[in-house]
Amino acid sequence: MKIYLSTFILVILCALSTGCGFFALSKDLDKLDVAVSISGTVDASPTSGKPILVALYAPEENNKNRLKASAVRYGSGEFEFLVAKGRYYLIAFEDKNEDLTVQDDERIGWYGNPTLIETGSGERIGKLKVVLRFPDQAKQELPTLYSNQEPKEPLKLENERIGEIVDQNDPRFSQEIGNMGVWEPIKFVELGYNGIFFFEPYDAQKVPVLFVHGFSGSGHNWLTIINGLDRDRFQPWIVQYPSGLRLNLISRVLNEKITELQLRHSFEKLIVVAHSMGGLVSRGFINRNVVQEGGGVVDLFVTISTPWGGIETAQTGVDHTPVVVPSWYDLVPGNPYASSLFEQPLPDNVPYFLLFSYRGKGELISSSTNNSDGTVSIQSQLLPKAQDAATSVIGYDEGHVSILQNKRVVNKLNRIMADTLYK
Repeated sequence: MKIYLSTFILVILCALSTGCGFFALSKDLDKLDVAVSISGTVDASPTSGKPILVALYAPEENNKNRLKASAVRYGSGEFEFLVAKGRYYLIAFEDKNEDLTVQDDERIGWYGNPTLIETGSGERIGKLKVVLRFPDQAKQELPTLYSNQEPKEPLKLENERIGEIVDQNDPRFSQEIGNMGVWEPIKFVELGYNGIFFFEPYDAQKVPVLFVHGFSGSGHNWLTIINGLDRDRFQPWIVQYPSGLRLNLISRVLNEKITELQLRHSFEKLIVVAHSMGGLVSRGFINRNVVQEGGGVVDLFVTISTPWGGIETAQTGVDHTPVVVPSWYDLVPGNPYASSLFEQPLPDNVPYFLLFSYRGKGELISSSTNNSDGTVSIQSQLLPKAQDAATSVIGYDEGHVSILQNKRVVNKLNRIMADTLYK
């Protein structure tokens, strides 16, 4: 098997140059190992079509509770939270007027009596069930839930960056921060570098474009494309996530945050543009969103240089490095996560454009794995299942990252978006 040795060496050098490398990653993964998983189902039958908010609270002094995690569901379904060890109450309510607060006429449910969930390091607590009650029943069982003694406030997590308006020069969009997302993913989250960032207030007259970076990426990867975006029609939203974590977790969280934004703004259209590993994350998010939303909110999907068939150097990293970056498992050729992405087809009303990159004047497509963009092989980018799902496949003589600075790519994206959404 041919290995892109230069890419593998680059990854190792990147680890050393960040000043943290494998030692910092090991410490961060220790934190992840002791994280607590709390999961279960919410029964919201009969289904009303309104959002169901599931929330995890930690009790504090003065009989107050602090929100620690939340998720939005439509109808009955599963939930899972990753939190620090501690003591928690679990509740869920039907947000009829979509204001993120519990009202007197909204169904509500809780786990237990409610029961305080006590957790230890690394514990996995599952099969919890929350059943929504109609207000009359809930008031009889637990009248304090509707107490007017404290003002009702919308659910809002600390350190969440969902819809925060930032400048293009925001220091969180640096390459250094992108590297931290690989080698110190937990610290990346703790410092608030993850989120979905806006460059302007939400405008219902413009279609949001969600930009999803790849491995060790950050917002700076998208600035050339965003500067060339038709800002009269489109509004850019930048996703930042810790790219060292497992992709199934990242795609799940992304789906939850997009669902939350949709609840806030009620947007009817969404374009997803993803680079490299971000394409794998985005396809996982879209698959989840379609199932949860019964059709989803995505109207157009574009990937750029995505390793649909994996990266061979990821196998080298898994086999030979002292500490394995978790996302490498999901980049190994034939891994379960990537293989499962095409089990669920894209909806018929979601066009998919596959943009790929290649370098050199040699034979474009051949059996040789030397044909690549310097990081990902053409063979991986043009995985047959990905091509079969694509509305169009377009290649560019560019490197894996330089394709994001290509003016032709910028112009093509504008045309694709305009032709798809403004026919």
